[in-house]
Amino acid sequence: MTGATRNHPGGRLRLHVIAPHTAAADLAVGVSRVLTGRDRPPAGWQPGTYGQVVRSAGVTAELTAAWDGPELRLTCEDARSFAPRAGQFLAEVAAAADGSGTGRPRPAPADRPAGPLAQPGPPTRPRPNRDSIAYRAWEALMAYWEVPGAARAEIVAPGVLTSPDAPGEPLFVFDHVGPPVPPAGWLLRSWYAPDTGVHHFSAPPSPAGPRLKVGSPRPAERKRAAELLRTWRAVTAELTAAPGSPLAALPVPPLRCVLGDRQPSGR
Repeated sequence: MTGATRNHPGGRLRLHVIAPHTAAADLAVGVSRVLTGRDRPPAGWQPGTYGQVVRSAGVTAELTAAWDGPELRLTCEDARSFAPRAGQFLAEVAAAADGSGTGRPRPAPADRPAGPLAQPGPPTRPRPNRDSIAYRAWEALMAYWEVPGAARAEIVAPGVLTSPDAPGEPLFVFDHVGPPVPPAGWLLRSWYAPDTGVHHFSAPPSPAGPRLKVGSPRPAERKRAAELLRTWRAVTAELTAAPGSPLAALPVPPLRCVLGDRQPSGR
């Protein structure tokens, strides 16, 4: 499947944010306005697992009142369509919620069709930075451990997995895109877009430089993810200090010591 893109079967996009300086009632208006085009959902808010739920256009939004600010959880079945616009969706919700609290006008329902995918616009497709030290360290680890192509893949566009020859869910994925940037003042608690693989490597930017992260949507794999992160950090630091260092000279543990029975046919 050279150059193939696909969605992970059975996976759903999940997003969890907190809006610390927004009133819960205002956030409810913002969510409803963006999803349905109205200040309140036509069928009203329904009870959910954590709070109140509204569903529209394939997106489920759940609001929870909390002491540190209302929480918004989003799930979407059509992850490949929604992932590139998740940041825009949050920005529209924040703008509508802010207008609710300040008296500034919000777009009337007639100004745009209801639903976050009604006016998609061109999706953003950032170019992957394959020259970064973090990515080179990841590639070096994959090569040193002799990880086969079917066990690894990359995310080069939001919600889309590119893999040379992986027939199923890959074990290792490097994410060049990362989660959407939340509105100013909001906090991103979690982001899971399908096709992140069993072990999800990412290096989101920060003021102190890229922050290496390895996670897994599977709770049982998180201990192994922590071991992978420690190894990746060590290799990245070594390559940063001495870019020409051979991995054979580094104290890189065998893959079987990190993953145990989960290892592919590598070292």
